[in-house]
Amino acid sequence: MENDPYPGWQPAIDHILEGGGRVLVIGGVDTGKTTFCVQLVNAAVDRGMSIAVVDADIGQSEIGPPGCVGWGVPDASVRSLSDISTSGLVFVGATAPRGNLLELATAVRRAVDAAAVSAPRVALIDTTGFIHGAGARRLKHAKLALLVPRHVVLLQRKDECESLVNVLRYRDDIEIHRLAVPEVITRKSSAFRAQRRTSRFARYFETAELRFFPFENVVFTGTWLNNGPPVAPHLLRFIANSLRLRAWHAEERDRHLGIVTNAMPSDDSGLASIQEQFRTQAITVTPAANLRHLLVGLADHDDRLLGLGLVEAIEFRKRELGVLTPIRAHAAVRIIHFGLLRVDASGRELGTVRIGDI
Repeated sequence: MENDPYPGWQPAIDHILEGGGRVLVIGGVDTGKTTFCVQLVNAAVDRGMSIAVVDADIGQSEIGPPGCVGWGVPDASVRSLSDISTSGLVFVGATAPRGNLLELATAVRRAVDAAAVSAPRVALIDTTGFIHGAGARRLKHAKLALLVPRHVVLLQRKDECESLVNVLRYRDDIEIHRLAVPEVITRKSSAFRAQRRTSRFARYFETAELRFFPFENVVFTGTWLNNGPPVAPHLLRFIANSLRLRAWHAEERDRHLGIVTNAMPSDDSGLASIQEQFRTQAITVTPAANLRHLLVGLADHDDRLLGLGLVEAIEFRKRELGVLTPIRAHAAVRIIHFGLLRVDASGRELGTVRIGDI
């Protein structure tokens, strides 16, 4: 390629394509991981080789919307990974790995398995820039164990990724390619990255419509909601009086009581009397505002993700969940995965909720 600004990458690309297999690309934020993937994709396409790309960068997604691991099989050269048509998505429900290690590792493995159906000569996995700290090491080690890649590409300015691959020290079936970050790769501001997520979310939801899903027709995951029978009306009134709040809904399952209210209680005195009445081991109070605009994944009976949605309304008397979603196959939805990120229809991120709070 003439005027190639990345000449130091070519030997690794040639070697990877010669052997094929799974390729895991690791590097910090703005080190050229996605650019390397584009170079590898185009080299494979130019040689007539089949390649599948798994985009596991849930915060700066190129294949599919943020909050998901997407994958696709390019059949022509691309300028960016966003040129690749989305073949499938796996829901994570967040745009940062921290606090979502299990969900992200599982999603990557599921996406790689789905992409393998096309029997590509090369399966390329792009990752997030989360490389520092114990959580990053746990995540990368989990991906290495789950994927067993043939090649690991490290893009680093010094040696910042070395601790992530020390587990491979005695492996002779995995090749590590240590590549320098070219000077043309520049750092982007956090504001730029956030604006890019906003734009991609906004584009995804621009044709969304409000759809209502009866509680009895769907399964909820990632939340206590709709996982147990509602408490009797007189007990709901007791809860409201004890908390001195409006209590819209409560349900009990396995000695856990979940309550949806209009606000958080000002103190724990009411919770003590509720725990004594219900003899529960744990109580979760979820303000309704925490559920509104929550990012959810809508899946069919095989847990195949059909698309994303935003929780916009909950009708507890009708037992219906109102979700803003662009998907048209809404009648096929059987599983609703609750994420941790809140986003409005314009794509603006409104914050996150903690695991267990919903």
